[in-house]
Amino acid sequence: MRRAPGFMRRFAFEEWPQFAKRGWDELRSQARAQERPPPAAIEASDQDAGAVAATRENASKAGVALQISQRRLLDLPAGSGLVACNPPYGVRIAAGSVWRDLGEAVHRRASWRVAAVIADEKAAFESRLRFAQMAKTETGGLRIALSLAQP
Repeated sequence: MRRAPGFMRRFAFEEWPQFAKRGWDELRSQARAQERPPPAAIEASDQDAGAVAATRENASKAGVALQISQRRLLDLPAGSGLVACNPPYGVRIAAGSVWRDLGEAVHRRASWRVAAVIADEKAAFESRLRFAQMAKTETGGLRIALSLAQP
């Protein structure tokens, strides 16, 4: 969307005596003029009501328009798109059923693609999706990979 990072927040330097409000307002206007709408509708969903509520709150704070719903992965809508997900891993919770549900949902809808954070390749194998690794990194001492798949 070409949105400037931190655009919706205030910064401590705005309270400095030497702060040039007019110049800052001009920079903000220039940044706003460069913004673009998202190229496609963005929808967020989770089967957990708490996760849905947190998503609504965070999207509101960020000023991001999302369609947010509570539903299971198996209830992925018809049509096509990209499912981007960060299934549970490590010390969080067992992810086997999430991977199976993800695979089943996408296999039912051949026009959907998947981008997933994978920390456990054995768990991801349960999806029956063929992932191609795009990037690797570490988080909390765990090795993870961003991978893409199509059914």
